Amino acid sequence: MSTTHLVGTLQPVAAAFGLPLQSAEALGQGLIHSSYHITVGGGGEQFLLQQLNTQVFQQPQIVQENFVAIRRALQGHYALPHLVPTGQGQLYWQHQQQAWRCFTWVPHSYAPTGAISPELAYDTARCFGSYGRLLSQAMHSSCSRPASRPPTSACRQPAPCSAC
Repeated sequence: MSTTHLVGTLQPVAAAFGLPLQSAEALGQGLIHSSYHITVGGGGEQFLLQQLNTQVFQQPQIVQENFVAIRRALQGHYALPHLVPTGQGQLYWQHQQQAWRCFTWVPHSYAPTGAISPELAYDTARCFGSYGRLLSQAMHSSCSRPASRPPTSACRQPAPCSAC
């Protein structure tokens, strides 16, 4: 797709988030969602527009609420993008059977494709382990139980802590 055609296609999507689209570039070979790096306005602010795959994720509102909760839990540990709400304050924009979301751009971030080195695989696994541990700790810290009572087995599972 040409850059001009891409900008024309994404113009109404960016406008739904209150962003005056200047340029757009398709990113990678997304396995699940279609992602676009966009630049807006005269100041050249950058964002990530993403079309959610609603064949896979049929409830985009829940996907977005989960992102908000995860971002809150990992704040201060990872450089996660901010979710940009629509002009109406919604977490995503639904239009013609398509669901779109928008994030602030994280400079110097990337998603490798193809074969990666053993060092990158190790670093990725280490980060993923840290990510899982932090999410688990955040989940358990939200359990409401007396400090003297040990967590139940339900609190040690990666599921809501309603049994605590």
